[in-house]
Amino acid sequence: MTQLGSYLCTKKIRMTLKELLNKVEFEDVAPYIVRHYPDMAKCLSGFKEAFDGMKNTIPANLDGEQVKVELCIEDGKEPCLATYHSDNADWETVVGREVIIGTNVSAPLEEVVAVILFDATFWGFTPEDREETFDEWQEDRRPPTNGNPYHLKWWHLTQREHDSKCHKKDIGTRTMNNQSLRTRLGIEDKNYPMASRIIKDALEAKLIKEENAEGGNRHNYIPYWA
Repeated sequence: MTQLGSYLCTKKIRMTLKELLNKVEFEDVAPYIVRHYPDMAKCLSGFKEAFDGMKNTIPANLDGEQVKVELCIEDGKEPCLATYHSDNADWETVVGREVIIGTNVSAPLEEVVAVILFDATFWGFTPEDREETFDEWQEDRRPPTNGNPYHLKWWHLTQREHDSKCHKKDIGTRTMNNQSLRTRLGIEDKNYPMASRIIKDALEAKLIKEENAEGGNRHNYIPYWA
């Protein structure tokens, strides 16, 4: 562990993500990846590839957005670090963003990098992986073009059923929270940050909204049209 490993983020640090990456070694970041995301222990080679790739990326297309790291506190759960805005743009843009570490965060820089790296690689460990993921994701939402009447009928039927069910009153008034999402998707309780990440993406895409926008310790969500 380098000397930086004992440096706690107890005050505001102004640096870009690229500058932050250049202050740590992956060997010191890896243990924090495993600690926060045990299921990722077998994927460290992918994280190393992403770490090296982002360090060697030249910032470009700067958009003024910031990568934020905050302490996430949920009822009955251990507090955990959460990061935002490190996965919603190309690496050239992301590495040039300023990193803002919350005042309630007390963690080594290596731990901060670990959670940022997890968020940044959510869609893939390389830019090529990300593009492939997005292409597949979009392809699943387009009507088939191969002329197969069975595929075309199945796709339209699926869309009609989806549109019908999504606008039923009982669906529109049903709430969701981190726990119910974990149950539905089969996510283990210890991996609740993954469910938080899915909810965060849905909020940013304006697919859901908070049931009570005034806040509170327990967050419930409803579809955007409810």
